[in-house]
Order: sequence, then structure tokens, then C-alpha cells
Amino acid sequence: MSNYSSLLPVCFFSLGLTLLAPQDEVFSVATTYVEGQVLETQSVIEFTSELTAFSIVLDGEEIDMGDRMGGQTTSTRSTTVTDEFLTVKDGKLTSVRRTFDTLEGNSVRSMGGEEMVSTSNGPLEGVTLELTLDEDGEVVTNVVDGDEPDDETLLESHAPALGLDALLPAGKIEVGESWDFDGTVLMQVLGLNLESQLFPPQAPAERGEGGERGGRRGRGGNQNLAKLLLDAEWDGEAVLTEELVDVEGLDCRVIEFSADGEAEIEDPPARQPRGDRGGDAFGLVTPATFGGTGTLEISGKLFVSIDANRPVSLEAECSATAETETVRSGRGSEVTMNSTTETTLTIDIDVSEGEAESDE
Repeated sequence: MSNYSSLLPVCFFSLGLTLLAPQDEVFSVATTYVEGQVLETQSVIEFTSELTAFSIVLDGEEIDMGDRMGGQTTSTRSTTVTDEFLTVKDGKLTSVRRTFDTLEGNSVRSMGGEEMVSTSNGPLEGVTLELTLDEDGEVVTNVVDGDEPDDETLLESHAPALGLDALLPAGKIEVGESWDFDGTVLMQVLGLNLESQLFPPQAPAERGEGGERGGRRGRGGNQNLAKLLLDAEWDGEAVLTEELVDVEGLDCRVIEFSADGEAEIEDPPARQPRGDRGGDAFGLVTPATFGGTGTLEISGKLFVSIDANRPVSLEAECSATAETETVRSGRGSEVTMNSTTETTLTIDIDVSEGEAESDE
């Protein structure tokens, strides 16, 4: 009996080590939705774009462009969205009340020593939508507060769940396990799948004093980069790391992700004839040939709370290079245009607890 008794402490000690060992831990990082819960999502995307090379060759002779085609564009897009979860069935969010508190964009473009400033506010700013899944799983969208938009397409493509959910794997997962994702997932995570709804292109406003362009207007570089991101074929991978970090007082697991993208860039059409001076600036009227390519890279981290069972924040950086070659010919002449544009962007998204309007 004494021999067996002497082994008991060793056995229990060994069992304790086994229970504490993290290598066999399997768990879910999926978001847990709770009826009545309110979350506020703040997103800031900063773009910096610069035309780093540009040349025009007319009939074999390069044209001196001076500094007319250079310049840098810096843009910021800020959004704040409040979600109140209305109904949850079988763990799935089926209806939400979503308010677009802030939809702001601004950009500064430098060219020839002059700065042009533009600002914009998305047409859904101040609007509250109610998004409901019907029996077929389709999203029904209704405006419950604020002005109904004139353009009904602004109410399309919205979904009840958080966009960051798209990167989270279904089911349980082990530390160190990885999974693949595509461009559809990436655009949802970054919120760029709603680019046309939140920041649709606007007609240019009249130039104000000091080069400022106020009101709602097109965003140029932003719009082009967003299209490049959306059109690219993405190949991405994410992994659940061993890292545990504190984010705003919440213990969070870390998902690292990265992706490479490539997009075909279409040439713009030739300008329409103007009066008796047909064609574009060189008098050429035939469509452009060739085109271009865009190469993109993105990497970042998604932080998921262990106790709150939801995404807490995302940080990512992306770089893009667009190279184009355009050839136009007509009236006995040929012009070739080559350009290279370098763009970087940073994305910061934060999700925090909010309050329902009735609780304020």
C-alpha cells in the first residue's frame, strides 16, 4: 500500500502538466452575437499616391513634360458606424439596426507647387438602416431614420454581420493553424466592398479660393486605388499565432494575414472630338491599345477578444504599383504614354462597446 501511495503525488503532478499544456488547445474565434448588444466600428484609411514616372513619345520623339505631370495625393477616409443587434437565431445574427454616424473623406493633391484640397461626405451619413435576413437568407434593407437616398443602389450589398467576421475561420481552430482567403473576403474585411455605397464618385465642384474644392466631389486617386484593389485577383493566407496581447483592456488572440494581388488596368477611351479639332490633345481619335498591370501586397493583424468573443481591432498596410502603357495612332502620327504610380495605404479599424439610442 505504501508503494502505491508514494506514486500518487507524481501521478497527479503529471496529470496537472498535461491539463496545462497549450499545444492541444482547440477553440473557436467566431463572433458571438448577443441581442441588444451595441458595437461601434471606427475605420480610418489613409492613402498616399504619387506618379513616380511619366513619359510621352510622339512619333519617336520624347516630349519634355517638366513638372506638370508629377505631384502627390494624400487622402484620408474616416467612418464611424454603430450597430445594434436586434435578433439572433441559432447563433446567427438575423437583423441589425445600423447607423452611419460619420462618413468623411478629404484629400490634398500637390501639383506644380499648388495644393488642391477636396472634401466629401458620403450620402448615407446620418442615415440608419435596418438590415434583416429573410427566409431565403437574402438581406432586406429599410431606411428607418434619416433621408432616403435618391440612388437605390446605395442600399445594396449591406450585410448584418461585422465585416471583420469574413476573415474568421468557421468552427474550432488550433494555434498555428492557417487558412487561405480570396479577394472577396479581403474587401469585406477592409470595408472596400461598400466603397460605391459609402463614397460614390461625385461630380467635381467649382474651385474655391486658394485652390480648395469644397462639397461633395470625385476623389480621383482614392477612387482609382479602390478600383485597383477591387479588381485585383488576390491570393491570401491567415494564421492564428501564439501571441496574446492586451487591446483596450481585453486579452486578444492575434491573427496575422497577408495577400498578394494583381490586376489588369484598362486604358481610358480616346477623347471625343471637340468641334473641328477632333480627337485628343494630339489630334488622335483611335482607341488606345495595350494597357497596364497593378501589383499589390498587403499584410496585417486582426485582434480577437477571448472573453468578449468578437473582433477588437485590425491594422494593415498595403502597397500598390500601377504601370501603364498607352498607344494611340491616327492622322499619320503615333503617341506612346508610359506611367508608373506608387501607392501606399494604412488601415486601422477599432470595434468597441456602444450604447443604444434608448440608453443614451
